[in-house]
Amino acid sequence: MISPAGGLDAEPGKQIYIFRQNNDGGEAQRLAVDLDRLVYRAEAALNVALAPGDIVYVPNIEKVRIFVSGAVRNPNLYEVPRDEPVTVLKAVTLAGGTTDRAAEKKVQVIRTRPDGTRMILPVDLRKVKQGKSEDPVLERDDLVLVPEAFF
Repeated sequence: MISPAGGLDAEPGKQIYIFRQNNDGGEAQRLAVDLDRLVYRAEAALNVALAPGDIVYVPNIEKVRIFVSGAVRNPNLYEVPRDEPVTVLKAVTLAGGTTDRAAEKKVQVIRTRPDGTRMILPVDLRKVKQGKSEDPVLERDDLVLVPEAFF
């Protein structure tokens, strides 16, 4: 049924859901089909036969926005899949890495709380790279600020 409907979007989620009404009128069943195994590995067992009244739902990947600014090669807004946690180091890597003038010891994550207040998390990126410090996981709309070092 996906082909006659025009195929999949550019960024489908990882699962296809089929909602099927029970014959006894009870609560509908939800069948989850792994999209990767069905489409890319061609596992025939996952090619579920549809019944009249079935609803097929293919959600798009939900994305989270992360901003990376300052002394990085490509400062920008990056959208990453919500189910793949992004750390400060990964975000800086997405932005092309730090420049030669970056103050890696003074990186900040600026997070806006639900009540509108801002919280600043200091991150020593050098220690993170050396495995001596934890690499914080970013949240939706976090801003990673890599300041420039002044000599």
